[in-house]
Amino acid sequence: MLRYFFLNNLDRTLLLQVGDCWRDPPQLVWLQTTSNILITFAFYSIAALIIYFIHKRQDIERSWIIPILAICILSYATTHLIETWSLWYPSDLLSGLLQAVTAIISILIASIIVLLIPTALTIPSPNQLQLVNAELASEIQRRQQAEKLVQTVNGLLEQRVENRTRALTWLNNKLRQTVKEQVQVKEKLQLSQFAIERSADAIFWIAKDGKLIYVNDAACHSLGYSPEELLSMTIHEINSDFPKNSWSLHWNLLKKCGHLKIEAYHFNKHNKKFPVEITLNHLEFKGKEYQCIFARDISDRKKAEIALRKSEARERNKAEQLETVLKELRQTQAQLIQTEKMSSLGQLVAGIAHEINNPISFIYGNISYSNQYIKDILELIDLYQQNYPTPDAEIQSHIEEIELGFVKEDLPKIMSSMQSGAERIRSIILSLRNFARLDESEKKLVNIHDGINSTLLILKNRLNLVTGLATGIKSEEIQIIKNYGDLPLVECYPGHLNQVFMNVLNNAIDSLEISILSNSWIAQNKQLSHTVLDMKKWSHIHSKTTLNISSKITNNNRQTSLENLGNSRKYWVVNSNKNSNQILDLAKQNHREKLKKPTISISTEIVDNNFICIRIGDNGLGMNEQISKQIFDPFFTTKPVGKGTGLGLAISYKIIVEKHGGNIQCNPALGEGCEFVIQIPVKLKKQEKVTSFQKAG
Repeated sequence: MLRYFFLNNLDRTLLLQVGDCWRDPPQLVWLQTTSNILITFAFYSIAALIIYFIHKRQDIERSWIIPILAICILSYATTHLIETWSLWYPSDLLSGLLQAVTAIISILIASIIVLLIPTALTIPSPNQLQLVNAELASEIQRRQQAEKLVQTVNGLLEQRVENRTRALTWLNNKLRQTVKEQVQVKEKLQLSQFAIERSADAIFWIAKDGKLIYVNDAACHSLGYSPEELLSMTIHEINSDFPKNSWSLHWNLLKKCGHLKIEAYHFNKHNKKFPVEITLNHLEFKGKEYQCIFARDISDRKKAEIALRKSEARERNKAEQLETVLKELRQTQAQLIQTEKMSSLGQLVAGIAHEINNPISFIYGNISYSNQYIKDILELIDLYQQNYPTPDAEIQSHIEEIELGFVKEDLPKIMSSMQSGAERIRSIILSLRNFARLDESEKKLVNIHDGINSTLLILKNRLNLVTGLATGIKSEEIQIIKNYGDLPLVECYPGHLNQVFMNVLNNAIDSLEISILSNSWIAQNKQLSHTVLDMKKWSHIHSKTTLNISSKITNNNRQTSLENLGNSRKYWVVNSNKNSNQILDLAKQNHREKLKKPTISISTEIVDNNFICIRIGDNGLGMNEQISKQIFDPFFTTKPVGKGTGLGLAISYKIIVEKHGGNIQCNPALGEGCEFVIQIPVKLKKQEKVTSFQKAG
């Protein structure tokens, strides 16, 4: 029925209305048209504003309702627009469809509004809104204060954050630097570990119980073990120098020293021993003690050292042989020169003795006749005076002028002196001829005493010591004490034996010169406060012939010197030292005991019927044992340059020992003198070979 109602009534109504519209006047039509257009514009504007509002306020709850409302308004606007259009171009279908759509949308809007009524009823009233707004204003104020506080706190927080950021930045940079350093350290450690592993030296880390806790590749290679095998072993098994029973002692010793370097031997897997150079270090790491050993195989070095030592020994032997040969050549050269000099001297002395002997023999032979002639003349003068007691005035005047009485008394004395001088010259010539046997290379039977006496006669001028002029010290003669035994004729080489006597006696005279000079100087300087002596090897008195001593006197600081005015007239400056003080002490003691008479004692005796012994001693200053052990060494001398060659006693030693098969020794007594003891056989051995000295002679 409802269907019929709508179909019959609604359609008729609409039709009636349309028909009515057409019957209205034109003014009403335009009014209706204008109104519809304005309504359409208004609805479209409202729809556009709603769409804009939706676009701007998408946060509104149930915003989906607003688009539906906008669609509804758009449908109303469109309906009015179509109605306006239909005034001129009627279309019932279009108008019906639009109205149906509008009706549907309207019903939809109504349904939605019904659903929204409960929610709308909950919307507060204006009073409530005012209260809420007041609360909101208060809340906003509180929120603003809170925001200010928050801003303040934020400022502080930002400051703290900034500070913390800077601190974190610094820490971050520091951490980066630390990480970088750790990376570098790690790289260095890796490099060190690599170097240790690849080191040519074997490296062992040892625990306190001797167990190996680390080994490198070189250790495994040198010993022939794997790392696992070595780490299960102890140091005692590979090094016998570190036995288990003394390991604790070794540990404590290395702990005390901290570092040791030794040479030892290691045993490899095949029990083969090889030398190593070990560097031991005691270390502490994380509260634990360890020993680190670096072992270097020195087998090649040992072989090289052995080869070098052998080579050095060979070269040293060669050098010693060359030195010995050179020394022998120098000795031979010096001996040849010395022998040639002595031979030339012997020939010269023999020639001089021969040339002097002829006229002196003529003089000595005529002296006895001259004495007889003078005696006869004096007797004649006496007879003449007896027979003619009163001579003429002229004769008497001449007698007084020539002092005849004095001439008669003095002439026999003059002749006696001339005879004594001639005899003296004859004895000197005989001594020179005996001493001139130096060029004789043949052995002869001789009287040893003749050779000694001849040498003393030649040295007669040196026996009168002139100890000084500037200081007023008087000359002093050396006393010769002879104690000759009853000796047989001795088979020897007399010329060379006389040379030995000459060397020994010269040294004795040198010793006495120094002794006399020192004693005389002490006597002249009783107020001595300081003495300076400088004598090289002062105790070797046989090599000193001259002396000068400088001293400071306490009263006026006067410089005093003594000068030996003997043959060589040398000048010595003697400085203070320990040994020189001993010289002065000895000299002072001699002075207090009343200066001894300078003496050379010579004694001879026969020993065991096969040897003769000759002792030549002096009471000089003597020498120490160290010097006495070297005095027979070739070229050993303490004399100044140009004074001695150091060959005198060396040649004497060879003459006695090698040429005559005897012995010569020195018995020194420091401060008391020195004695040379010479022993030679009475008869030379037949099998004795001729030495270089004999060949040179």
